[in-house]
Amino acid sequence: MNEFACERAEELSPNPDHERVIAYQALKTKNYTRALTAWNSIPLKQMTPDDILSAAITAQTAGDARELRKWISISMSKEMARKMTIIGGL
Repeated sequence: MNEFACERAEELSPNPDHERVIAYQALKTKNYTRALTAWNSIPLKQMTPDDILSAAITAQTAGDARELRKWISISMSKEMARKMTIIGGL
């Protein structure tokens, strides 16, 4: 699906899954501003570790240090929470 079709699908039926598709498509086509906008519109609870890594890569490639720091921080926080859940389950 091309980027325009993804954008149109999001307009007709907005949801995080559509934004995810848009983010990956925009990253692939080097539309980093649109990709970051899409990443930022997905609720963190619905983002996978791969999504967060891709958002960080997008920010780094775009040269946006503030966004990169944010996504690295989010990644580290989610990893810490995951580890605490594992430890708590022992």
